[in-house]
Amino acid sequence: MRLGPLTHRSAAERNRTQGSGTPSDRGPWRRLKLLTRACFYLCVLFAAAALYRSDYLYLPEVVSPFAAATALLCLFVGFFASALGWRSVLAAGGAPVPFVVCLASCGLSLVGKYIPGKVWMVAGRAIYVAERARRGLGQTSLLSLQAQLLDIWAGLSLGIVGLCRVGGFAVWGWPLVGLYAMMSAAVFSAAIQRCVTGVVARFTGLRAQPLVMDFYTARTVLPWVVVTWLAWATGFQMLCVALLGDSVSWNAGLGFPLAGVLGVLTVVSPGGMGVREGILAGYLILAGMNMADASTVAVAARMWFLVGEVGMFGIGLVASYWRRPGSGRAAAQDDGVNEADACCRRCDIGREA
Repeated sequence: MRLGPLTHRSAAERNRTQGSGTPSDRGPWRRLKLLTRACFYLCVLFAAAALYRSDYLYLPEVVSPFAAATALLCLFVGFFASALGWRSVLAAGGAPVPFVVCLASCGLSLVGKYIPGKVWMVAGRAIYVAERARRGLGQTSLLSLQAQLLDIWAGLSLGIVGLCRVGGFAVWGWPLVGLYAMMSAAVFSAAIQRCVTGVVARFTGLRAQPLVMDFYTARTVLPWVVVTWLAWATGFQMLCVALLGDSVSWNAGLGFPLAGVLGVLTVVSPGGMGVREGILAGYLILAGMNMADASTVAVAARMWFLVGEVGMFGIGLVASYWRRPGSGRAAAQDDGVNEADACCRRCDIGREA
């Protein structure tokens, strides 16, 4: 009798896909794609409105074109390292995907930080990977949240080092140490991760296993996260040189990770606008700049990073249309196997009747 084995295997596959959060038929899959597109257009509208209302879209005078070009190069190196870090988190969490999918998900979800609440920063790339790579939505969402917390932890680490070097620990130090302790617990404590996973599963129904940050995982994931922030800090340092010349303190670059992290944590501000610039200007004043130069560089940093975000958005858009050789044939074969299995099951049921 073929009915028993086929029915048992189909039920196992159905439980596996539903438990991991992956849509098991084409109806939910289409709804997931529609949700992705709706959120994407909403992100673009919020980003355009936020940038239109702000006064950051201007080009300052550049003293050193070479330093400006180096700043842009470091900026894109950081974005690519961020995509590689996202890929390493997915691989360590048991959901490996091609690099081009990670690149597209990171590029297209960048504009999500301009939506107040910053939810799309975490959910955007998770939904994209779940849709394109056929991974569990619950697993990719949890891994995306853990990757975001890891980014915050690494950026805060570099920011505290820079704050100590410019003598600002007495001003901002202890609140940042408390925040750093909470981020460290969220990143490295397995008990807290299981608790958060249980709460998410209870309210959303998405079940997933948290990524335990052991020595092997830290060795494969942390280098890319650190490289991301170091590249952006170097790029910001070169931006200061491009605008003000060689008289800039070499501690200025470490202010960008600190301002970037605190801007992300300000959930009510679209893209951290205003918050990041204020923190960055205050840090640069502690590093020895006068108030006028610090304000100019802080506002110019928004334009500098926006250029990188627009560029990465374009790269992500191009990557979203890229297909691996044979991927279409593989998907067609999978669909053919599923249809043949369903047809065979219907035939067996008809024979039994």
